[in-house]
Amino acid sequence: MEKSIEKGLVNFFLEKVKTEIKNKNPKFALKNIMDFKGIGKQRKEEMFFNIIMPFLMVFSEDKNIQQFLNFMFETHPPLQDNRLTKAFKNKYPDLKITNVKEHMGAIFLRKQRK
Repeated sequence: MEKSIEKGLVNFFLEKVKTEIKNKNPKFALKNIMDFKGIGKQRKEEMFFNIIMPFLMVFSEDKNIQQFLNFMFETHPPLQDNRLTKAFKNKYPDLKITNVKEHMGAIFLRKQRK
């Protein structure tokens, strides 16, 4: 993360995303993008999909970056279950959450029910 001080967080992550654009394995791409010390794997995944990815989708005008981030959102396996995704799975046991997009959708639907 010390490298991000020199470049700024936006440029730091933008450069990391650009290096992974051709990577067709979303798990490895994410591992490479979030390759820094200080926090664990689960927190890095949450940070990427909840903060970094949405910001870069809006910030970057590069269609290749936007397409890659969308690919990551639609193909990366779901994040670790939380109380909302567990509740969703209990209510709809026949629906399988297979990627981050569906994971976020399950959270959204459970929040709407409150």
